[in-house]
Amino acid sequence: MLFRSSTTSTQIVNEVPQTTAAYNYLKSIIPNIIKGIPLPTLYQTATTQVIIGQPISSTYEADALQDKIDIITNIIRNGPDVVTSREPIDLEINPSQEAVHAFNLLAVNKTFIKDEIVAFINATANVFNYSREYCYRDVGILVENIAYDAAFGGNQKAVESGLAYYDGVISKISGQETQTASAIDYLNQMVQAVIINSTWTNILTVPTSVAPFGTSAQVRNTVLLKGNIAADSIDSLFNIVVTIINNGPDAAPEVYKSAGPDAAFVSAEILMQANRRFIQEDTINYVNNLVKAFPYSKMACKRDVGLIVDSIATDLLYQTTKF
Repeated sequence: MLFRSSTTSTQIVNEVPQTTAAYNYLKSIIPNIIKGIPLPTLYQTATTQVIIGQPISSTYEADALQDKIDIITNIIRNGPDVVTSREPIDLEINPSQEAVHAFNLLAVNKTFIKDEIVAFINATANVFNYSREYCYRDVGILVENIAYDAAFGGNQKAVESGLAYYDGVISKISGQETQTASAIDYLNQMVQAVIINSTWTNILTVPTSVAPFGTSAQVRNTVLLKGNIAADSIDSLFNIVVTIINNGPDAAPEVYKSAGPDAAFVSAEILMQANRRFIQEDTINYVNNLVKAFPYSKMACKRDVGLIVDSIATDLLYQTTKF
């Protein structure tokens, strides 16, 4: 379950959405655990939450622990390069009694947390209800918007696409952010192949219970050259959308527009538009694959959750500000 790698490749390449979801659930239950408040919803009953009396931990400790989990999930999603600096652990125990109490509660609840996380994965890994028709439509709109921004040199349509997932500051896809972001990452990879006329070979199959969504073929036109010039720009535009989905409207960059299209960028735009149906259908099949059974090692998951609990609790007890 952990991002166990000393390079830039992950050992959980097919498990990143579920792993991130598991740690997001861990993040959500941390405040209750360290404040001695029973969880309102349980995914298992085999292990009981341990409640200890005064002194209770505060919101400060909860926020600090959740921030540390965010560091871990950021590395899982984006790789080791996001760790730009490290701070050695302090040799002195945090003088705050609330921090010590949080550490003790995490320690005595480690088995409860591990069993609850595994039960959460079992209960939710295969549950991802979505409208294929709406998803198909949205992929088409996203392709069109990114193609427009790529051709005209701005980011306006990408920002609008990201913000479309929110009603003000309320997510319209609450609980599905991870899967949606993963689908857009996959869409980005496919587009990168399309704009240089490279054959997209990763055509996905889906579970037998889910019929494939369409049979369109990729359109290639070798007259349209130099689409690779637009590759970095398109990657940045997709990343804008994913960043807004993951972090909310406040993460949207300043909107800017450009004067007009560049020939190489127009080439990329035409290929994206020509392959719109092909891209839509294969992205739908990618999302369908997220619904499949999720094989994973329960023993490894329990072990890794225990390591995470130990790590963030120790960081809280022996103060650090960085990972």
